[in-house]
Amino acid sequence: MPVSIREVAARAGVSLGTVSKVLNESATAQIASGTRDRVRRAASDLNYHPSAVARALVRKQMDTIGIVLPPGQTSPIRHPFFASLFDSVLQAAATHRQNTTIFTGVQWQNAEQSLRLFRDGRCDGLILFFQLPDSDIVSALVEVEMPLVLVDDVRDDPRVTCVDVDNVRGAREMTEYLLGLGHRRIALFLEAPFLNYVEPRRQGYLQALQAAGVSADPALILYQEAVGAENQLEKLLLLPRERRPTAIFCSGDTLAGKVLQTAAQLGLRVPLDLSVAGFNDDGTAERHYPPLTTMRQPYKQIGESAVVLLLEQVQDISARGQRRFLTAELVVRGSTAASSTGD
Repeated sequence: MPVSIREVAARAGVSLGTVSKVLNESATAQIASGTRDRVRRAASDLNYHPSAVARALVRKQMDTIGIVLPPGQTSPIRHPFFASLFDSVLQAAATHRQNTTIFTGVQWQNAEQSLRLFRDGRCDGLILFFQLPDSDIVSALVEVEMPLVLVDDVRDDPRVTCVDVDNVRGAREMTEYLLGLGHRRIALFLEAPFLNYVEPRRQGYLQALQAAGVSADPALILYQEAVGAENQLEKLLLLPRERRPTAIFCSGDTLAGKVLQTAAQLGLRVPLDLSVAGFNDDGTAERHYPPLTTMRQPYKQIGESAVVLLLEQVQDISARGQRRFLTAELVVRGSTAASSTGD
């Protein structure tokens, strides 16, 4: 059986309170140095180790952050983007001496089933990666005043703290870069419309075209989740040279990888015949051929911001409701070049 604090107190000949103060280094200045030494010697002789759980119950704080992966994600490293986010949060948690608990593999949108699990006391607060728009778990956690931070997700509720990249600005900057290379027929290949970052990235693309006096062509905007999207992409790339896009901007690096693969299958040379750009720089971009030009998310800043904003709420729930939008960085690699058609 583990040695109890009562046994340490009996061996040292002091009260339980004195043992607690000495071993937790709390108000030890009020305790004589001889008493402190006696308590520590007794603990050492008995091979006593304080219970982290017991200490947490006294402090009413576990020093543990819960990380909630997106619905259906059973591994934090399966998707390269979420793997990068996960790593940044882990590093920030370690810096702030926080343990982590990972919630994986469940459809979290059902608050009736999930709320009890999230509030069972194992965590002081939660960092939630992207959740489905129709999920009620976020609003349920807000109602019970559970400290939480959404990452890669934004909600209208002013009580919800969010950390995300400035998607409009990032997409606008990438489109401006392609325009600067002389491209005018720039296609936009987007992931599912329900993903919260898709519409802001579309808006950034449209803003850049408008500012440059280039008319947006609806036929150049494709959604991966649309029926026949892959066929649409192939048809777009098989158009005569004067009509096909000279560049494609994708809302994610994984999607850009599919464009690179399709272009190669159709005999198009990247970047000579087609420039391809992505978003995220999630670790796969450099491994594509050619290496992918993309917008790099500030993963380290995202993780640090999420942990700090969560810990502020743990100390005082009135600190919730903050929004932090960080700036993505343009990373130019070999998948983009000046337009060969000059238009």
